[in-house]
Amino acid sequence: RSAMCAADVLISPFPPAQADLWTVGHLSELVKLARSFNPRLIARVLINVAPTNWRVKKADEARELLEQFEQLELVLAPIHRRQVFDDAMCDGRGVVEMDNKKARAELEALARGIYGEQIQSQGHAA
Repeated sequence: RSAMCAADVLISPFPPAQADLWTVGHLSELVKLARSFNPRLIARVLINVAPTNWRVKKADEARELLEQFEQLELVLAPIHRRQVFDDAMCDGRGVVEMDNKKARAELEALARGIYGEQIQSQGHAA
């Protein structure tokens, strides 16, 4: 709570699971309260560890729920549950150093969703 009063940006990842999503309303209220002290606070939420099976609609349902909160901006770049994240950690590397185009593309989209055009204007790859 204290950090929200001093932060420029808050990024909160949410798995697309009902138990986790029940807390979004509370987070939204905390952000509203923090903005009374820090009106510039940008609060973003993202879907993390989304299922990769296209038949499982949990991420779509989570997106619909997260879009309903006025205090929170949804990063439209979900991160899916991929084995490469575990493999990278075990190898002591970042996911972008691994040979997985889907995971790399997701992280680059996430960086653009968080930082926007600042990434390209600074001349850095996401």
